Amino acid sequence: MKNRILIVDNEPDIIFAFQQTLLREPYEIHFAFGSEGALKVLNRTSVKAVISDQCLPRMEGAELLSIIKVKYPETVRIILSGSTSVADAIKAVNAGEVYRFLVKPWNDAEIIAALRSAVEKYDAEMETRRLLEEAKRNRRA
Repeated sequence: MKNRILIVDNEPDIIFAFQQTLLREPYEIHFAFGSEGALKVLNRTSVKAVISDQCLPRMEGAELLSIIKVKYPETVRIILSGSTSVADAIKAVNAGEVYRFLVKPWNDAEIIAALRSAVEKYDAEMETRRLLEEAKRNRRA
């Protein structure tokens, strides 16, 4: 699978900032304005990681990521929040088994490192699954 990433936010300026930050990174990046758009993207294509803003209309980012966890459990989930509330972080981590909790305004290097780490995590988990399936097939043979 290509290194596809989904960025979810409801602010065009944030989406533009992500485009600039990730311009030179080796990702196929999809953008969605809100949770409904994110779920539509995920219904059409698989992604390795999702970064979602916590504050979205109609549904909080943590709730979106918990839906993604159920429907697309292999996708690595990252939350981005303008709030540094410990309660928000705990809620996001517990609801969606969030891999990372990042704070706005972000540091470009931190976003890039988080995405690289998320893609590596995804790839490692997929390789582990592949090896386990191969071991099961070999035991049956």
